[in-house]
Amino acid sequence: MTDIEYWYWLCSLKGAGPLVLFPLLYYLGCSEEERKRAGESDNHSELILKSISADKSVLDEGIKRLFLADRQQLVETGLITGKKADAVTAFRHEDSIRAACSRMYKAGIRLVPYTSEEYPRQLKQLYDPPLGLFVKGRLPGSDEWIFSSVGARACSEHGRSVARLISRGLAFAGMSIVSGMARGIDSASHWGCLDTGGRTYAVLGCGPDICYPAVNIELYENILETGGIISEYPPGEEPLNWHFPLRNRIIAALAKGIIVVEARKKSGSLITAERGLELNRDIFAVPGRSDDILSEGCNDLIRAGATLVTSPADVLDCFGLPVHEYKRKQLPMDSTESKIFSRLTLMPQSADDIMEAAELDISTISSALTVMEIKGLVKSVGKNQYMIKI
Repeated sequence: MTDIEYWYWLCSLKGAGPLVLFPLLYYLGCSEEERKRAGESDNHSELILKSISADKSVLDEGIKRLFLADRQQLVETGLITGKKADAVTAFRHEDSIRAACSRMYKAGIRLVPYTSEEYPRQLKQLYDPPLGLFVKGRLPGSDEWIFSSVGARACSEHGRSVARLISRGLAFAGMSIVSGMARGIDSASHWGCLDTGGRTYAVLGCGPDICYPAVNIELYENILETGGIISEYPPGEEPLNWHFPLRNRIIAALAKGIIVVEARKKSGSLITAERGLELNRDIFAVPGRSDDILSEGCNDLIRAGATLVTSPADVLDCFGLPVHEYKRKQLPMDSTESKIFSRLTLMPQSADDIMEAAELDISTISSALTVMEIKGLVKSVGKNQYMIKI
């Protein structure tokens, strides 16, 4: 088999992840003297560090020996249980592996193994880096400026608008955006980047050939025009609940900073922020009302020391980066529309509140808002509630 076929086999194994397989590759691929030292050591963490920093030749040799080793040989290393050894030895049909690789290429997907020069250096800072990445489209460069923007799936319209605004501003300044392509904040973040023709990456909790959620097929296809779809799971792998917390570490590691827009007290977004803290990434959070459960996680992050952010400038300033103002194409407005527009924000307001602020009668307000919504200047976000459309 080819090197890529060996790595495809390794990345497709179920029941044994990086923390088990990296030490095994190192142990089987290194010299007899090193194996003896590894066998005598009871410090598993030290062995993991050695394994993920090992030379390419050691890991490539280790994977070939792992493919040939029987269950007893694996258990005798002391690095793997019998159950996990069964998982390693369960799938070794070379013809099936070659056929799977062929299908992968036909689907426009490639595998970037841990030993590849294309593998992002940022991910090697993880204590449990992916064994490989299945990529459709582009893979981020190791020196690329990337920010992650994450938050609640069931977000508010305000949160959705803020996420899109911040991502769009960062993309306009030349930054890339990485997120998880979930409903809500993730999707808004990707779209904000795409608004300016920017580059965005989606890290999935399923195979890269599966658009999840299916409703995001348009977003999936648009991401591929400039960025890429990334997963540590092989093509065809279904989205399973336990995949998503794991994929969040990849989102955190790829980014220089992590922006949380809306999050409950216990959420996947906070897992991303926690993994980012472990990697010394800067954490940003959008504040919210004290009585809003969607803002509890963000407000807690700010209390714990995260940087409060309400605009792209708040993020860029932290890194000493120039702020480039994104200017949407201006649409003509009459004096009434201009007066109303100047009083609108990203927070939804009722027509009554707008009427009071603009000092206009309700019929004038209603008529103007209808026209402004048709023009794409405002957005209706509920019964009689309006906000700026970004």
